[in-house]
Amino acid sequence: MRLSAWRSRRAEREAAYFARLKTACRSGDAAMAYDALTHWIDRLYDGEGAPTIEQFVHDAEDAELRDQKEQLSTWTEVPVLFFGHVP
Repeated sequence: MRLSAWRSRRAEREAAYFARLKTACRSGDAAMAYDALTHWIDRLYDGEGAPTIEQFVHDAEDAELRDQKEQLSTWTEVPVLFFGHVP
């Protein structure tokens, strides 16, 4: 019983969500990566509502991350999948 509880707590740690995100990104499956990204962001903003990728990028205040998001926004299908709009 204690081992099960420990495993459950460990699976809910932010690091576990990030590890799932890295694995999903390496898989080459965009839908899996998107799902893992949104779950990781949800974990980072625990208890603060449902954050968006746009909010995460804004809150990170990281120029490189912002530039990467903007590069993705120039593709045709990616903005719809990841950011909800086409520029």
